[in-house]
Parts: sequence; C-alpha cells; structure tokens
Amino acid sequence: MHRLGCLILLLILGLYIKLEAQQDIVYRNIAIKGNNRTKNTVIYRELGFKNKDSVVFNDSIGNLWKQRITDLGLFTHVAIQTQNDSILILIKERKFTWILPEFTWADRNFNVWWQGKDLARLIYGGTLYINNIRGLNHTLALQVIHGYNRSYGVQYSKPFPTYNHGWAYSIGAGYWSNHELWYKTRQDRLQFLRISSEPVQKNTWFTASIKKRVSFYNHFDLQAGYGTYHFSDSALIVDATDVRRYFAGISGNYSSLGVAFISDHRLQRHYPVGGYYLRAGLNYTRINPLKRSPAVVQWSLKALKFQPLGKQWVWAGSFQFGYNQDLNALTEGSLPYVFSRQLGYGSQYVRGYEPYVADGSGFVLGKTALRRPVFKHTGMKIPGIERYKNYQTLPISVWFSIFADAGRIIQPVVLPENNLNKQWMTGAGLGLDVIFWYTAMSRFEISRNQMGSWVFNITFSNAF
Repeated sequence: MHRLGCLILLLILGLYIKLEAQQDIVYRNIAIKGNNRTKNTVIYRELGFKNKDSVVFNDSIGNLWKQRITDLGLFTHVAIQTQNDSILILIKERKFTWILPEFTWADRNFNVWWQGKDLARLIYGGTLYINNIRGLNHTLALQVIHGYNRSYGVQYSKPFPTYNHGWAYSIGAGYWSNHELWYKTRQDRLQFLRISSEPVQKNTWFTASIKKRVSFYNHFDLQAGYGTYHFSDSALIVDATDVRRYFAGISGNYSSLGVAFISDHRLQRHYPVGGYYLRAGLNYTRINPLKRSPAVVQWSLKALKFQPLGKQWVWAGSFQFGYNQDLNALTEGSLPYVFSRQLGYGSQYVRGYEPYVADGSGFVLGKTALRRPVFKHTGMKIPGIERYKNYQTLPISVWFSIFADAGRIIQPVVLPENNLNKQWMTGAGLGLDVIFWYTAMSRFEISRNQMGSWVFNITFSNAF
C-alpha cells in the first residue's frame, strides 16, 4: 500500500511538471501588425528579442512586453496574441503630429485662481509635437504660449537605442516673460508683484540632457543648463528689497549641472497599479559666476510605491525630500527666495493646503492613498471620428481614492507673519481620477486640513 501511494504521488507530480512545462512554449516568429510608421526595431528593442529568435513565451512575459510597448507612448492600443508558431503584436498608432492646446491660469493651482476668477489671468496657447520622427521615436516639440504670460520654446529628444543599455539625449532652448512675479510670502500665502504695462521678468534658457541606461529599469541622467534673467526697473520702484532678494540682483545669468539616478519599476508609468520608483539627485547652480553671488547645491529624493491589495484595491505611497544650501551663505536663511520655495509648488504640496505655501531650506513630504476602480473600459467605441480610426477605441477608467498627506519644512525662513513653515501640515480627503488613452488624467479632489477647512482642487497630472 505504501508503494502504491508513492506511485500515485509520482504520477501526480509528473503530470504537474508536464502541465507546467506546457505553459512555456517556444516560438520562432514575431509578427508586428498596425505600425504604419514605427520601425519594427523600435518595438524589438523594448522586448530584447528580434524576429526569428527562439522565444520562450508565457502570460507573464506577454504582460511584461505589453507594458514596455505601451510605455513608449506611441500607441493607443496594444494587444499580444499567439497563433501557431508565431507571436502577434497588434498595435494602433497615435497621431504623431498634433497640437496640445494649453489653457490654464497664472496661479499655482485651480483653487487659487478660482478665489479671484480673473479672466485676465488666463494663459493660452499650445505645443506642436512632431513625434516618432522617421519612425524611430525621436521627438521635436515647439511651444507658443500667450495671454497673461508668454513662453516660446523648442526641444528635441532621442530615446535609448535598446531596452537595457545605451545613451539617450535631449536639447532645448526658450524664452519666457510674465507680468507678475511670485516674489515673497506673507501670512503663508504667495505675494504677487504685478505690472500691467510691461513684463516684470524676462528669461532665456538652454538645457542639454544625456542619459545612460544600465538596465531596462535603471538609468543615470546628467543635465546641464544656462540661462539669463532680467527684472524691469518698474519692479524696483514697487519693492526694490524683495525683488533683489528673489534671485541675485535685477539681472544676470546662471549655469547649472546636475546628476540623478532613476530606478523605475512601475507597472504602467502614467497610473501605476504596482511596482516602485526611486529618484535620487544632486544639482549645482551658480548665479553670476563673475561675482560673489549664490552657489546653491540641491539634494533631492523621491520614492514611490504601489501595492495591489486584492479585490482591485491598490495602495499608493510616496516620500519626497529636498534640501538647498547656499555655499556662499554665512548665515542661515540667506538663500535667494526662488530657492527657498518648498511646499505648495508643483506636486510638492500637502492636499488641503493648496491656497498656502511654505518656505525654508528644505522639506519632507509623505503621501498615501487607497485606490479602487469604479469604472474600467478598454474598448469603448467613439462614434463620429471615422477619420481618426486609431482613436475610435477609447481606453478609459475612473478610480476612487481615499488619501492622506503630511509635510514639514526643514530650516524655515523665519518671519513673524508666516506660521505654517514652523509646523507639520496634514490633510486628508477623497478623490476621483479619470484616465483615458493610458496617458491623459484629470484628478478631482476634496480635502480637509488640520485647520478645519475644506478645499476643492482640480489637477491634470499625478499628485505623486
């Protein structure tokens, strides 16, 4: 009886091993369909294989390939199938030459603009993108922005040549001017110096970036920049002291050099549902090198984590740290104002405190959220746009989130009328995230801060 049991166990084990082995099938042909412009080599380099290679394929590899191809940002739809001895990669290309309109406000966020509802503070224009040049995924961007502020720029980018090594680069230049200077903080709110008759500030900028890919997930980024700045004489008449403290005098130039290490393991980079992201950076900026002007070193760290919890729930968390130091400073708090702006700008804010800002030498910021989809559709048909058949299928999803944030300033700029930079800021609330065509997102959030105030805000990018 003991021998019979062993025999049955061996038969079951052998059958299990056989079934497991059947899941990994060797294919010798990879067929790509739907790429009218994109070269096959652009897709092959993300897979690590090419046609006629022997490929051991299973569902896990298929999901990884789909992620890599989607992250190229070239396609509105990606599907991978198997047929006989072939792997079929079915894609629908985006429209590669198009204009992205820009219609926004001359304020840090929607909440701040809504308090005044001043139509004269609107900014409009757009960026012309010429993507996938020669089918090689090179990109040229031309920007023209008018309205309350003006901006003109051009940038050219070349991607990595393979999925796991090689060099990429980008170069750019531009000019911008504005009729308003965010030049000091009073009562925890940003103060504006406005001149309606002429621009208060004019800047030019030049940047170059070289990236070294060491694996599919990891790369180094070396950046260099140069720019000029000039403030109008009218601004000095209004408030000469704070205008001079904003950067370093009323005119001059600056140069910068930075390096960063990026490790990106996110599943779906535009709205991750798993994986993690890490970026550690160091940047050096010298203002007016021929004078004894500020030389600022900036340290930064950003870590993101996304963890599926089951029943479609996803936990998302982030930690950010930044610290700026003027190497020429003899006393604490002598950083130029533009380098002391920490919380309340870009994605560096505590939700619930959108109307406020906090200044200092550095900051720490943590965000956490529980997310769950309330609507997901990968193949919604849009009628009436037959001319753009690759956009007739609309991938769309709506996610509900519960979130909480906390942040604090390191070495605050001490002024009697500012209090938030001397304490922890915490906020929590609810939100809806709407994502379509994988990359476009609108976020609607309502949150409550520790002062007891409710704040509603709209953003068009990931708050993490």
